[in-house]
Amino acid sequence: MRLPFSGGTPQGEDNRPIMTVPHIKDTDDWHKADQVKAMCRKCAEQLSEHLYRCERQFPSLSTVKRWDGLQMKFVGLDHQLFREFIEERFSVRTPDGREWMLDPVIGRLIWEQCTAADSPLGPANWDIELERKKAGK
Repeated sequence: MRLPFSGGTPQGEDNRPIMTVPHIKDTDDWHKADQVKAMCRKCAEQLSEHLYRCERQFPSLSTVKRWDGLQMKFVGLDHQLFREFIEERFSVRTPDGREWMLDPVIGRLIWEQCTAADSPLGPANWDIELERKKAGK
């Protein structure tokens, strides 16, 4: 593991930022529930630079979207695309440093943190979209 010159996020050998996810076995241990939730929350904070939360009337129906610069609009992600997005942009590791494919269960727990009422993700709304279109980003 090496640190980038910007001095922030640790990076893997392939220069992708490292996202540390909990072990799948820890999800079944109620003693570690708070630890698992905190790790998933940290993952959601890392994703807040890339993804947005689309709030619905019922929080359980909230979803995650990404900004598509070519189409100049927000594009929704389902659970599979969400996991692929993470694996594409991050080197997913377990707490002991082993590289790991993102399990659907862990992906779902991270999704829940991203769509929670107190989510670190910014809102995906038309005001932001219009500002981005005007700025040409």
